[in-house]
Amino acid sequence: IRDHGLDERLVPFICGFTGYGRVSTAALQLYRHFPVKHVAPDDLPSLFNDGVASDRLVYAVTFRKPDMFTHKTSGRAFDLQEFRRYPERYIGRLKEFLPYLTLLVNGVYWEPGVPRLVTKRFVRNWYRREPVPRLRVIGDITCDLRGSIESTVRITDSDNPIFVYNPESGRVRYGWKGRGPVILAVDKLPTELPRGASEAFGTALLPFVRRLAWTDFSRPYSGLRVPPEFKESIIVHRGKLTPPYRYLKRFLGV
Repeated sequence: IRDHGLDERLVPFICGFTGYGRVSTAALQLYRHFPVKHVAPDDLPSLFNDGVASDRLVYAVTFRKPDMFTHKTSGRAFDLQEFRRYPERYIGRLKEFLPYLTLLVNGVYWEPGVPRLVTKRFVRNWYRREPVPRLRVIGDITCDLRGSIESTVRITDSDNPIFVYNPESGRVRYGWKGRGPVILAVDKLPTELPRGASEAFGTALLPFVRRLAWTDFSRPYSGLRVPPEFKESIIVHRGKLTPPYRYLKRFLGV
């Protein structure tokens, strides 16, 4: 991309990230391996209208809650505490920004009652207005079935990870061919252990294996001869909460 530029049909290439928790932050860290420039949501129109977009860059935009939701009462500012207690008072506004995106990575927590980010109705109307919308792929890492991305109507796996959602019929076709957004909806991603992470974990654990193997766990917690890195992580010993974790009693009801 840096040396040869993108196909002009993909310029500007914009990836949107919903939220700023661990999921979205990790996805953004991977995206930064590209020649990337960050823009604010409200600056997206200028990339198109002012002709400042570069074919030697990809763009990243992070959507926080005020960018994704707005109060139903006109003129009322977004209030996080109110949103958490009364999400029904808000509606989604991500649709204002979706026409500018090439790729959407969804990594926010969602539960019933919270406004959706992408609705089936919006996708259907959008595809009726535009023959080839800019948004090509939705990486729904949150992966709530018919949740914040209502078009996530199937759960996929790593062997068959994507499908095309037909906005007119609501049907899906596995793979990337067809009319409609390509949706990644692998719900078991958090349980997978990539090779790199496995090797790093093993390398970090190896120096402690001998000492752990020789530890006499029948001794009281105070007398355990175990590396401090592990002793401080022991939550229960011999059927009782260890001193650092006794505060959990009030949550466990014991």
